[in-house]
Amino acid sequence: MDKKKITDLLSALTSDYRALFHHTMEIKKVLSNDLGEDIIKVAFEKRGLLLEKLNSSIKYYEPINKFCHFTDSTGWDSEINELMQQMKQELNAIVVLNEEIVSLIKLRISDITSYLVKIQEGKQYVTTIKMHERKTPSLVDMCG
Repeated sequence: MDKKKITDLLSALTSDYRALFHHTMEIKKVLSNDLGEDIIKVAFEKRGLLLEKLNSSIKYYEPINKFCHFTDSTGWDSEINELMQQMKQELNAIVVLNEEIVSLIKLRISDITSYLVKIQEGKQYVTTIKMHERKTPSLVDMCG
C-alpha cells in the first residue's frame, strides 16, 4: 500500500470520526437540555449509521498497520503521523462523551423511575379516597 492511499484513507477515517464526535456531542446536548424525543432519535440514528460505516472500514486498518510496522517509525511521513494523532484524539474525545452520555441516561432513568413511583402513589391515594367515599353515607344529618 503506498503513502497516497494511506493518507487518503486516514483522511477519510478522520473525517468520519469527526462526524461521529459531532453526533455524539449532539446526543449529549439533547440529554443535557431536555430537548425533544425526535431530535435524540435522529441523532442516535445518524450516529448508528456512522458507527456501522466505521465498523465496516476496519478491514483497511490491517494494511495500514502492516505498512506502519514495515517502515521505520522515525521515517514515517509527518502527514500520516498527524492524521493518526487526529484520529486518536477524536476517538479519545468520543470515549469521554460516551461515558457522559451513559451517566446522563442513568440519571434520566432514575428520574423516570421516581416519576413512576409518584404516579403509583397517586393512584393508590385516589383509590383510597374512592373507597372511603363509597363507605361514607352520602347524606349526613348535620343537626343530629
